[in-house]
Amino acid sequence: MSPFLTILSVVLFGVLAAACTSEAVTPTPVPSTQVAPATQPGSSLTGDPDLFREKAMAYWEAFNQYDLDAVLASHEPSYLLEREEGLRRDLGLLRQFGVSLGVEVHVPPVRNDRGEWEMLLLMTEPTGLRVISMAWAESEGEWLLIDSTEVSE
Repeated sequence: MSPFLTILSVVLFGVLAAACTSEAVTPTPVPSTQVAPATQPGSSLTGDPDLFREKAMAYWEAFNQYDLDAVLASHEPSYLLEREEGLRRDLGLLRQFGVSLGVEVHVPPVRNDRGEWEMLLLMTEPTGLRVISMAWAESEGEWLLIDSTEVSE
């Protein structure tokens, strides 16, 4: 289940009070991997960990500002087709209830064997802590979001 649907469920069912009694989650640190700037196979785009840290923080800042246009513009077109309706709904609900999400890097960005960049973030939301995986791939001459999902550690 996406973190946004989880937030929606919690808000709609009045479970926010349960956050006070939830057990704290202590994530297991994962060693950092140094990655040199790289291009995707057949790509002229370079990428480095700092770029993707910035992209991730800008994406979640847009979420916290309820900036639907900025959030939608971050997505690769085919991924956006899958997610747009849910993103519109989730941002509307977050805005309606004044929910803000805290985000910090858990595992720094690394380039995978498919030429995509991926990272893990820790998200603090009203009912606790979640781990979010994000990934970017080159599309239309830029790095666009191809995945943003909750994962279990």
